[in-house]
Amino acid sequence: MKFIKFTLVLFSLALFIVACTETKTNNTNVATNTIVVANTTAQPTVAPDEFAQARKIFSESCVGCHRANGEGGEKDFEGKKIKVPSYKSKGAMAASDDKLYNYIANGEEGEMPAFKDKLSDAQMKDLVKYIRREFQGK
Repeated sequence: MKFIKFTLVLFSLALFIVACTETKTNNTNVATNTIVVANTTAQPTVAPDEFAQARKIFSESCVGCHRANGEGGEKDFEGKKIKVPSYKSKGAMAASDDKLYNYIANGEEGEMPAFKDKLSDAQMKDLVKYIRREFQGK
């Protein structure tokens, strides 16, 4: 009889130790004062500014003649007065992308400096896209 009692006590102690060392999550239902509110309004995602570099180039290299609004106007260039065309003029609107690119790259004798040695091919193409969108609504 003593052997049975001893075995039961030892068995109970082993179960107690195993139960205490087990890492189970406690699934008891305890009431708390936590309120979870779902965020139902979609946060607008901010698209990267695809024209950031072109906008910077325009402000550094083009605004002096073409103005911030792209309207152009009279300007002193290499000692003479020139009429800088508006990007919104019929001629500029009708010009192909290649023609605008060519003006930017090669300039125009006595009227516009060439930028092919100052800007990369990609920068000049981005500048054409920027002019089309920003000033011509294309």
